[in-house]
Amino acid sequence: MIEEALRLFQHGRFYRCLDILDGVLALEPDNRQALRLAGTAELLVGRPRLAIGLLRRAARDVSAPVEIFLSLAQAFEALGRRRAADLALRAGLRCHPGSASALEQRARTLVALRRPRAAEVAAHAALTADPKSRVAAEALGCALFQQRRLREAEQVLAQLTELYGTRAPALATLGRVRERLGDEAGAVKAFQRAAFLLPQDARLGLRAATLLIEHGDRRSAKATLRRALAAALGRPGLLQGISRLYMRLNSAEAALKAADAAAAVENPVSAATALLQGQCHLRLGNHALADRYLTAVLRRGLTAPALVARATARIALGQAAEAEADLRLALRIDPDDRATKLHLGRLLLGEQRPHEALPFLQPALDDGASAADALLLGQALYRTGKSVEALAALRVAEHRNPALPGLAIWVSRATAASKPLAATDSPFAFQGDVRTVETRSSFLGSLHEHMVVVNALMHRQVRARFGRHRLGYLMAVLPPMLGLMMMIFIFSVIRQRQPGDMPLALFLMTGLIAWQVFNAAWGAMENASKKSRQVLFVPRVSTFDYRIAALVFEFFTHVLITLVFAVLLRAIDFEVYVDDPLQVLAGAGVLFLMGAGMGYIIEVVATFWKGVLRVVHTVLGRFLFLTSGIFFSVHDLPPEVRQYALLNPLLHVIEYVRNGAESSFPLHGTDIRYPIAVGALMLVFGLALESRFRARLLGK
Repeated sequence: MIEEALRLFQHGRFYRCLDILDGVLALEPDNRQALRLAGTAELLVGRPRLAIGLLRRAARDVSAPVEIFLSLAQAFEALGRRRAADLALRAGLRCHPGSASALEQRARTLVALRRPRAAEVAAHAALTADPKSRVAAEALGCALFQQRRLREAEQVLAQLTELYGTRAPALATLGRVRERLGDEAGAVKAFQRAAFLLPQDARLGLRAATLLIEHGDRRSAKATLRRALAAALGRPGLLQGISRLYMRLNSAEAALKAADAAAAVENPVSAATALLQGQCHLRLGNHALADRYLTAVLRRGLTAPALVARATARIALGQAAEAEADLRLALRIDPDDRATKLHLGRLLLGEQRPHEALPFLQPALDDGASAADALLLGQALYRTGKSVEALAALRVAEHRNPALPGLAIWVSRATAASKPLAATDSPFAFQGDVRTVETRSSFLGSLHEHMVVVNALMHRQVRARFGRHRLGYLMAVLPPMLGLMMMIFIFSVIRQRQPGDMPLALFLMTGLIAWQVFNAAWGAMENASKKSRQVLFVPRVSTFDYRIAALVFEFFTHVLITLVFAVLLRAIDFEVYVDDPLQVLAGAGVLFLMGAGMGYIIEVVATFWKGVLRVVHTVLGRFLFLTSGIFFSVHDLPPEVRQYALLNPLLHVIEYVRNGAESSFPLHGTDIRYPIAVGALMLVFGLALESRFRARLLGK
C-alpha cells in the first residue's frame, strides 16, 4: 500500500494518496515513511496545519531524513511562523550537520527574520557545502544588505546574476543596493529585469515603474505599469498607486482605468479612489463629472488636494467665487502650500483684484517656481503701482525663460514706469555717499509711510467707533462714568473708612480705568487679524500697522476718559488728584503690555478652538475682574489669602497705579517687576505664535 500511495503522490493525485495513507496509519500509527508522505501531501494541498502534526511525528526519530525537517519548516513558513521554521531547521541540522539544503533554507529564513549576522554564517556554511547554491548566495547578499555592507552585497548579487542566471528576488535586492549606492542607472536596470521576470509581483512592478519615471524612461515605465496593472487586479491599494503613476506620465485615460478598477473592488468606494477618479476626469476635461466626484470626496472630510482639484474644475466651469472659497479653505488646512497660494493668486489676478492677489503670488520668486508665476507677480506689482518691484520680478521670469510669451511687453512697461524713481546719475555724487543717503532716506521714508498708514487707520477707527458726529465721543465716557458713580455710591454706604487714606472716588477710578486699559488692549489685539482683513487689500497696509493703530487709539481714548473723569468728579466735590503722573503712565504701559500679550495668545488659540473666546471672557475675564483689586486693596486681605492673591499680576499693577496717584497708599508685597516680566513673556510668546500661524489668522 505504501508503494501505491507513493506512485499516486508522484503523479500528483494527492487526495487519493492521502486516502490510502489514512488506512496505513490506522494500522501502523508510527510508520515514518507514511507519516512523511502524508505530511508532504497535506502541505501540497494547502493544509499546513495538518501537515505539521504528521511531520512532527515523523521527525521524532533521531535517524529521520533531513527532508522531513525541510518539509516541516516549509509548513511553518506557510503559516507565517518563521521562528518555528528556524527551530525545525536547527533540529534537522543537529541530525544532519552538513546538509546544504537545510543550511541554505535556514539562511533564507534568518534573512526573513532580520537576523543578518546569523544568516551570513548559515549562507557561508551552505556555500561551503555546495559552492553553486544560488539560494545560499542570494541569502548571503540579502544578509550583507541588511548589515549595510553595500559594496560586498553588490559584488555577491552581481556575481550571482552573471554566473547562475537571473532571479527576480536577487535582482530586486541588487536594485535596492545600487539605489542606496547612488547608481540610479544600475538600480533601474535591476528593477526592470526583476519586474519582467516576475510580472505577477505588482509591488515590484510599481517600484520599477517609479524608478523608470524618475530616470526619464517613460516608454519602459508605461510597459512596466501595464504588466503591474494586470497583476494588481483585485488589490485596490496597488491599483491606486498605479493610477498615480499614470497621472505622473500624463496618461489620464490609463489612470482612470486603474482608478475605476480599484473602485470596482471597493464597497463602498474609498475617498482616495474617488479623489483619483475626480483628478483623472479633470485631466480629461470632464469638469462637471470631476466636480461631482470631488464634491462626494469632500462630503466625507475636507482635504487640501480635493479642494484644489475642485477649485480647478470650478474655474473651468466659470464658478470663480466657489473656486476662490475652495482655495482659501485649502490654505486654512495647509497654510504653507506654495502651489495653492499661487493658484489662488492667479485666480484673483484674473478677476482683476491685483491687491488681493499680491500676497499669494509672493512665492513665485522662490526656487522651483515657474517663469509664468514670476510674470504674474510682476503684473500684480505693476498694477498696484510698485514698478521697481515689478521690474525685479519680471527680471526673474526673464532669467528663467527669456522666450515666455508677453514677457518683453511687461518688461518694457515696468522699465518705463520705474525710470523716474531711479537714482540720479550726477557725476558730482560719490558712490559711497549716494548709498548712505539712499539708505537713510529709504529708512526715514519707510518710517514716515508707516506713520501715515497708522494715522489713517486711527481716523478710520475713530469713525467706526464714534461715528462722524462729535457727540459720539460721549459713548466712550458716559457708560463707564455711570458705572463709576454707582460704585462710589454703593461703596460709600458699605465702607465706613477710606482705603489706605485714599479718597474713595480716586480709589475706584484708578482701579476701574486700569482694568479698562488692560481689557481694551486685550480686545484690540484679540480681534486685530479679523478686523484688519478689510483693509489689507490697500497697498502698504499690514496687520502690524493695524495693531499699532489700535493700541495708540486705545491709549488716547483712555487718556481722554481719565481726564473727563477727573474733571467731572472734581466738579461735584470729589477728591481726585495724581501725585506722580509718570508712575501712573508707567503702570498704564505695563497694562498695555500684558493686554497685548494676552490678546495675541487668545487670538491664535481661537483659530483652533472657536469657543475659546466665550470661555475666556466668561471665566477668565470675570475671574480677573473680581480678583485684580478693583474693589479692594491688598492690605485689606488676610495674610493667608494675600499670598495667593498676589499671584495675579494685575493686582500688582493696580496697586502700583494707586501708589502713583496717592503716594501715601501702602504697597504690601507688590512688585512692579513681576507683571513686567509676565507681560514681556506673554508678548514674546504671542508674537511667536502670530508669526507661526499668520496665514491661518488672516484666513489664507
